[in-house]
Amino acid sequence: MSIPIFTHRNFKSKQRAVANKLAAALTFIRILHNYKTTYIKYIRLMINPALATKTLLLRRDAALIRYIVRPGDTLTLLAARYGTTVVAIMEANNLVNADLIFVGQVLLIPVPGPTPPPTPPECPPCPPCPPCPPTPPPPTPPPVRPVVTRTFDGVQFTLSLNKSVYEIGESIIIRLRKKNILTVPLTLTYRTSQKVDFRVTRDDRLIWQWSQGRFFTPATTTDRFQPGEEKVYREVWDQRADGIITRPGLYRITGWNLATPSIRLILDFRIIA
Repeated sequence: MSIPIFTHRNFKSKQRAVANKLAAALTFIRILHNYKTTYIKYIRLMINPALATKTLLLRRDAALIRYIVRPGDTLTLLAARYGTTVVAIMEANNLVNADLIFVGQVLLIPVPGPTPPPTPPECPPCPPCPPCPPTPPPPTPPPVRPVVTRTFDGVQFTLSLNKSVYEIGESIIIRLRKKNILTVPLTLTYRTSQKVDFRVTRDDRLIWQWSQGRFFTPATTTDRFQPGEEKVYREVWDQRADGIITRPGLYRITGWNLATPSIRLILDFRIIA
């Protein structure tokens, strides 16, 4: 068995190598402590998963400030200075020993966050709204009033009824209007004193005529209209013919202007039961 021989030169070189390795190890440890590399955090979290919950709760409830350890600092002094606790500083920095901190080491110190405003009291529930009133039905549109108009030689003739559908026995109001639409006066000439006439038929069969049973003077008469002037002839038929009420059905009324030349206007209407 051979015995190793240590010379002064060999000893110096081995001592230097050991010193270099020790210095490198101390530098690596200081880097890990100062900057809190993610490797150590991940290892500690895997060993103790509860630290993850503590860190989340800590960061949610308090703010963190970055502090560099100075000579004479202790966790107790730092906790009193920043209004926190030693345990909170250790949890924020994943420290195991409260007495093991180094000058130049970077610590995260939790400080109390702003006090959240008090939650306002809940409003009492609103009373139920009263039921909405039922929507009224839409108004019934007014009945269409039958009207027919014709213009001839500067005169506008208009025949109209008050309704288009009547019940049995309801009065039928007939109007014939004559209007001068010229800017000069005009005159209408009639062969007798009769100036208009109205006739109701059904299937081309005469039912009622306004002029029947009336007497008119057989003499020429005239009507003079100033510009814009109009005259309206109004008659009412009670739906009777020879004293008998008419039956339901479709009827036609014809209005005549008996001036020379005569003008006829026609409208249809219905009688219902």
